[in-house]
Amino acid sequence: MSKTPTYETWVNMRNRCNRPECRGYERYGGAGIAVCDEWASSFENFLADMGAKPPGTSLDRIDPKGNYSKRNCRWASQEMQSNNRKSVKSATLNGVTKPLAVWCRELGLNHKTVRARVYQLGWTPERALRTPVR
Repeated sequence: MSKTPTYETWVNMRNRCNRPECRGYERYGGAGIAVCDEWASSFENFLADMGAKPPGTSLDRIDPKGNYSKRNCRWASQEMQSNNRKSVKSATLNGVTKPLAVWCRELGLNHKTVRARVYQLGWTPERALRTPVR
């Protein structure tokens, strides 16, 4: 399986965490992100836990500050990955938490307006979403 997308993902994950000369190392291994022992030593273990990589996905850490492991990884679309960054602002409305971009799309709000309210005016994400645009 050495030429499959799943195997390439496994190799790239290990390289990002273990090889300082690799692109992105400073955000992964250099930032303390590691690969669990089971996956670091065996592609077969990684494949058994994750299954084959579905088309249109990449490996995502559910907790972006956590290590690569069965409990903390999933195959995710680009949109899921984008919404799972440390820098993404989320808001909780009616007990449901979602990234601002998702709320804006669902509520029909202009994302640029909501972002400006949060990042430039210092509003809470909840206020930015609930306040009508004049």
